[in-house]
Formats: sequence, structure tokens, C-alpha cells
Amino acid sequence: MKIKEMPKKIKEGCSEYKIEQKHPLNDDKDLGQILFPERIIKVDPKQHPLSVKETLLHEIVHLWLLNLHVGGTLEEVLCDNLAEKMICTMRNNPKLRKYLFED
Repeated sequence: MKIKEMPKKIKEGCSEYKIEQKHPLNDDKDLGQILFPERIIKVDPKQHPLSVKETLLHEIVHLWLLNLHVGGTLEEVLCDNLAEKMICTMRNNPKLRKYLFED
């Protein structure tokens, strides 16, 4: 099942990243993947719809951390936690979401 609302691309800094939905991504059973040189974010759509959104945000957090030179296990822990917390905070606080993101 493809997620209809998912954008086909995002702009981050001076770059544009294409978003692809692909199942399976690879043999490692990853749910998401970012290919920096190709500027592609891949998300496996065969997961719970909320998990798809969290996976996409997880990969975007990788973009944010790129210039901080954080890697390995710490990077994955940060991406998991930041993505989950951002989604939960925005979902549970509609007035905050509206204040931050609507003109």
C-alpha cells in the first residue's frame, strides 16, 4: 500500500531530495534509507502508516545531522528519538502545530 500523501521530493538546504517508496529496500530489512550522493530518500511503504511517517522523518533527521559529523549507533539513536518525539509532539499539540507551521 503506497501512502498517497507522501511528497515526491523535499528541499533541505540548497539540495532537493527525491522520495521513493520501495519494498523491500534491501536485504538488511531496513525501513528507510538515504542515499546522500544520489539525493534520494527511500521508505518502505509496507509498514504501519504512522511508522511510514516516522521513517521518513527519521531519514530527514539524518540530513540534519550530516554536518555535525555524528555517526554510527549514536546517529541512529538520535534519529529514532528525534523523529518519534517530533511526530508525537506535533500530533498531541494541534495548537502548537498550527502556531508553528501555519501562516
